[in-house]
Amino acid sequence: MESKATLKVIQAYAPTSASEGEEVEEFYRELERALAQKSTYTVTMGDFNAKVGRGKAGEKFIGRYGSGERNERGERLVAMAEMKELYVANTWYKKKISRRWTWIAPNAKSKNEIDYILVNKKRIVQDVSVVQPFNTGSDHRLLRAKLIFDEAVEKKALQMANRKQQPKTFDEAKLKKAISGFDWSQMEKCDEDYSIFADKLRCCIKAAEIKKLKKAKGRISIETKSLLEKRRNMKRSSDNNLEYSILCKLIRRKLKDDFENFRKEKLLKTANHARASG
Repeated sequence: MESKATLKVIQAYAPTSASEGEEVEEFYRELERALAQKSTYTVTMGDFNAKVGRGKAGEKFIGRYGSGERNERGERLVAMAEMKELYVANTWYKKKISRRWTWIAPNAKSKNEIDYILVNKKRIVQDVSVVQPFNTGSDHRLLRAKLIFDEAVEKKALQMANRKQQPKTFDEAKLKKAISGFDWSQMEKCDEDYSIFADKLRCCIKAAEIKKLKKAKGRISIETKSLLEKRRNMKRSSDNNLEYSILCKLIRRKLKDDFENFRKEKLLKTANHARASG
């Protein structure tokens, strides 16, 4: 791994299917707080108690090899993955169903894929599979991902990402002011003169630089953002427990609607582009 790169690993355990919706939302709030801490590479793994299934048209971060039918918890996980730009690595690798399921029900008949490994850089993952012979004494099977960090490839990718991250422009007035603040007369020694000149120029550029913020991708509507902000500011108590629960349910529905609308817009844009190209 490139020397300046950092790796963050998050171990997650989502509430069971019998849990209340608010417990699920609290889990995702905690997860998003952990994800907010900056790192070069992020690996989030664990039992999400969710069935993601196959990726749908317009979904960028879900592959086509997930098993089972997506359920409500799966929709919530997909919405989070798409909004946080995390690849659900299990779904990108074709495996026999015997190498996919991660949990077996008490009746020993139902087998589901509910444990996942999510990454922010798909290129570092080479394979994801369950470890069949490994007996954990649990109703879950061990899930393993093979990660590869090619230092040369990663260094180049990181350099490209850093250049794209914050497009830069310059304030002309600040640049002129910075230039006027230095003595630009030449010295006797060329090497020393060049070094000082370069340092002054870098100072001027830094003083006049303006970083453009990246535009939001529009996955979450303004209305939903407002509801999320309201919930963040609301202190849950016995007096507002009902209001808080209703707000959480509304946010879940709004997030699902926002994600579906975003997916449809992407599909329409792709179709229009294909029509124009044809």
